[in-house]
Amino acid sequence: MTDWAATETLVADTVAEFGRLDIVVNNAGIVRDRMLFSMTEAEFDAVIAVHLKGTFALTRHACAYWREASKRGERVTGRVINTTSGTGLFGNQGQSNYGAAKAGIAGLTVLTALEMRKYGVTANAISPIAATRMTDGLSVGESLRAVDGFDPRDPANASGVVVYLASDSAAWLTGQVLRIEGNRLNRLQGWTVAGVHPSTSGQALTYDELVDAVPQLYGVAPAGRATGVGQ
Repeated sequence: MTDWAATETLVADTVAEFGRLDIVVNNAGIVRDRMLFSMTEAEFDAVIAVHLKGTFALTRHACAYWREASKRGERVTGRVINTTSGTGLFGNQGQSNYGAAKAGIAGLTVLTALEMRKYGVTANAISPIAATRMTDGLSVGESLRAVDGFDPRDPANASGVVVYLASDSAAWLTGQVLRIEGNRLNRLQGWTVAGVHPSTSGQALTYDELVDAVPQLYGVAPAGRATGVGQ
């Protein structure tokens, strides 16, 4: 759902029907796969709209409701559970629109967690490996084939994780991405500093020093170039 007013109405109707809103699970999606150089503007916009804007729109209106409830003195235990993808986290050829949207959802999850924590709301994301209409035609590796009646690509495998994240037991956990691979739950960790090179001058970095510094920062200094090892 990408309609701003419709998502606002959905939140209002939910509160009117049940008296309150506790859990939002964002799981809508489409694909328009094509290599970057062949993708049309419409194909890019459609995928970004459904995945990223749709997730943002419903989350935004839910968070506005929870913030107002908190300001009224009500006890808020809101849960936002988003759906991201390995394409957005690790990359996959032919899906620049889908990957950008899913990477955006992972970032939105972290930001929602930061902004809504003081109001009693958590935000986490799942990244399930699942066979759906969007994955029709994709090859399956040996590790993802059904064994003894268990299908590691069954979308239902993510259900227990969603229930946990929506429960009071997960009230302490927020801003996280959890990847479900069949019967395994993986804790994912985002961008981290893996090395650092301070400028030699103490001023701005220069091209000349980076010619030597960057290969060393990545541990791929060419043979013959001094790296300090064994010296």
